[in-house]
Amino acid sequence: MPVSLLLARHEAGRMAPARLSAPDFEKRRKPFIILKRTTKICAVLLAAVGCLIIFGQPASSSPALARAMMMIGSLALVASVSLLWVLVLRRRVAEQTAVLKQSEQKFRSLVEQSLVGVYVIQDGHFVYANPRMAEIYGYSVEELTAPSFNVRQTVADADWPMVENQIKRRMSGEITQAHYTVRAVRKDGFLIHVEALGAQGEYNGKPAILGTVADITERKVAEIKLAEASNLLETLLDASPDCIYFKDRSSHFVRYSKAFAKLFNLSDAGKLKGKTDFDFFLPEHARPAFEDEQEIIRTGKPLIGKFEAEHHADGRVTHALTTKVPWRDPAGN
Repeated sequence: MPVSLLLARHEAGRMAPARLSAPDFEKRRKPFIILKRTTKICAVLLAAVGCLIIFGQPASSSPALARAMMMIGSLALVASVSLLWVLVLRRRVAEQTAVLKQSEQKFRSLVEQSLVGVYVIQDGHFVYANPRMAEIYGYSVEELTAPSFNVRQTVADADWPMVENQIKRRMSGEITQAHYTVRAVRKDGFLIHVEALGAQGEYNGKPAILGTVADITERKVAEIKLAEASNLLETLLDASPDCIYFKDRSSHFVRYSKAFAKLFNLSDAGKLKGKTDFDFFLPEHARPAFEDEQEIIRTGKPLIGKFEAEHHADGRVTHALTTKVPWRDPAGN
């Protein structure tokens, strides 16, 4: 695999990566290797000279010359120690720099491959967006972070006042973070629902909002459909003249129509929830009804059009044509 080195060159006011070929990389690296080796050699030579001067003086040397030689030797030793110390510091700095670069690469890789959109906002513009952020809105990263592009373009008109207010409150320091859902506009004009989480921070030394965005359109559509279905059911239970009810696996009443609650002359329809047929009917009706329901749960087969005489605990007798079908949860139970 060819070796390459990433340098940065300044083009049109922006930093752009430039790659060096393997020969160019080795050519630029060679002077630093030579300098390092030369420094080590100088340190060793200075140490040797210092020791030679200090310990290799003739016994006949005059005191003044001895002191001068001693000072020169000491200075040589100090210089050699200093050079060696510089080399040690350079190595430690290089090791720490390598660790920091590795951490930065891991963090960048994590952000770039994130399943949620990651963004940085400054002065109403996206100054950073990861690939997932661009994908959510249907733009390229370059389009989303272009100076001519602003955050306003990604928000539905009806929701922009709320989003703008949240941004202002965070930038002013009134709040440190915000979590909300908003309708967003893709590049193709399609309206989507996103969940945004952002906090006040700094980016390149300037105040900014750093946050994430998740596309929750499918969840919102499911919630809307569920609300519609629930509303239809409530309307049916409130308006239908038929006695409709839902029971759990133990034959306790869970949901029921208003007409069914009136059958028991209850002052509060809520008192019916959690009760069973045994609380309102005599055993001669409650027991067969319970056994029918347990058979339906066991086999999954519905009971259609069974004529029943319902003997109430207060002495009343009512008649009904009963249809019961199994009610299953999403897991099929």
